[in-house]
Amino acid sequence: MKFVSVIKFFALLFLVGTVSISSFAQQQLSLQQCVDRAMEQNIQIKISQLNHQQTEAQRQQQLAQYLPSLNGNMSHSYNFGRNVDPTTNQFTTDQVQSNGFSLSSSVTLFNAMSQHNSYKQSGLNVTASQYDIEKLKNDIALSVAGAYLQVLFNAELIANAERQLDVTNQQRDKTKKMVDAGSLARGSLLDVESQLANEELQLVNAQNQYDISLLNLAQLIDLESTDGFSIVTPELNIPQAELLTANAQSIYATAVTRQPEILAIDTRYESSMRGFDIARAARYPRLSLSGSLSTNYSSAFKRFVNFQLEDVPFQDQIDQNFSKSVSLNLSIPIFNNLQARTNVSRARISMEIAKYNSDNARLQLRKTIQQSYADALAALKRYSSSQKSVDALKEALRYTEQRFNVGLAISIDYTSAKNNLNKAESDLLQSKYDYIYKLKVLDFYLGKPLVF
Repeated sequence: MKFVSVIKFFALLFLVGTVSISSFAQQQLSLQQCVDRAMEQNIQIKISQLNHQQTEAQRQQQLAQYLPSLNGNMSHSYNFGRNVDPTTNQFTTDQVQSNGFSLSSSVTLFNAMSQHNSYKQSGLNVTASQYDIEKLKNDIALSVAGAYLQVLFNAELIANAERQLDVTNQQRDKTKKMVDAGSLARGSLLDVESQLANEELQLVNAQNQYDISLLNLAQLIDLESTDGFSIVTPELNIPQAELLTANAQSIYATAVTRQPEILAIDTRYESSMRGFDIARAARYPRLSLSGSLSTNYSSAFKRFVNFQLEDVPFQDQIDQNFSKSVSLNLSIPIFNNLQARTNVSRARISMEIAKYNSDNARLQLRKTIQQSYADALAALKRYSSSQKSVDALKEALRYTEQRFNVGLAISIDYTSAKNNLNKAESDLLQSKYDYIYKLKVLDFYLGKPLVF
C-alpha cells in the first residue's frame, strides 16, 4: 500500500507540473509583454548596460582624484660583505639586517582645472552611455511592434482567406445543384472548383506567412521556439488622422528635444569641449603639496654605553630615526616635444567633429521624420482608396453572383469578380496595418508609448 501511495504521489506531482508547464507555454503575450521580454533578454542591451557600468566606474575614479594620495612602504633586507650601513652611512663588512618604514601623501593644489574638467567629462560620458541604452531600447521596441503587427496582419489574412473559402464552398454547392438540374453547363462547376483550389492554396500561403512572422517575433524576444506561443489580439481600430494635421516640422521640433540619439550626441559634443579644456591645461604650471614620515632600523647601529659599544634596540632606533617632511612642488612646462600643442590641436579637431556629428544627427532625424510623415500620409490615402475599392468590388461581386445564379453570367465572370475582391481585401488589410504602423512611428517621435 505504501508503494502504491508513493506512485500516486509522484504521478500527481507529474500531472501538476505538466499542467503548469503547459499553461505557461500556452500563455498569450501582449505587445507590452513582448517588449518587456525583449528588453530583459536582448544581449546587445546587456552589453550596453555593462559599458555603462564601465563609464560609471571611470567617473568614480575621476571623483577620487580630488582626494590626496596616501602610500605606505616597508622593507626588510640583509646585506652581506662590504656594504654601507643604511643608518650610519659607514662601510662595514658585517652582516647587516635593516628595516625601513615610510608613509607619504600628496595632493594637487592647482592644475588649471584639469581634474575638474576630467570629472565633468566622465559624468557626461556616463550620461551619453545611458542615452545609448535608451536608443537601443527604442529601436528594439519599434522592431518588436512591427513584428507584432505583422503577426496580426497575417492572422487577419488567414481569417479573410477562410471566409472567402467558405463563400466559394457555398457557391460550389449551389453551382453543383444547378449543373445537376441542367440549368448550368458542367464547365461552370469546374471553374468554381478551380477557384476553390486556388483559394485553398491562398489559405495555405497565409498560414505559412503567419508561421514565419510568429517565428520572427519569437526570435526578437528570444524565445527558444514557437511551440505554444501566441499573441494577444487587441481591438485594432483605424487611428484618427488628427496627428497628420500637424506638419513634419512640428513633430521634429518635439522629437529633437527628447530623442536619445540626439541627446547622446549632444552630450558627447559637450564632453569633447571638456576634453579640449583638459588638453589646454597641460600648458599651465601644476602645483602640488606632499608630505612624508619615515624611519628605519639597522642591526649594525651601535652606541657607547659605559665606554662599551652596544646594539641600539629596535624601538630606540625607530624613535631616533623618525623624520618628517613637507614640500610644495611646482611643475612648469617649458618644452615637451610639442606634445601639449599637438594634444590641443587634436582635441580641437575632435570637438569640431563632434559638432558636425551633432548637426548631421539633427539633419538625419529631420529627414527621417519628413519621410515618416510622407509615408503616413501615403498610407492613409492608400487605405481610403483600398476601402472604396473593396466596397465597390463587394457590390460588383454581389451583382455578378446574382446574375450567375440565374444563368445570366458565366463562371469566368464570377471567378474574376471573386479574385478581384480577394486581392482588394488583401490590399486593404496591408494598407490598414501599414497605416497603423506609420502612425505609431510618428507617435514614437512625439514620445508617446507604443500601445495598440
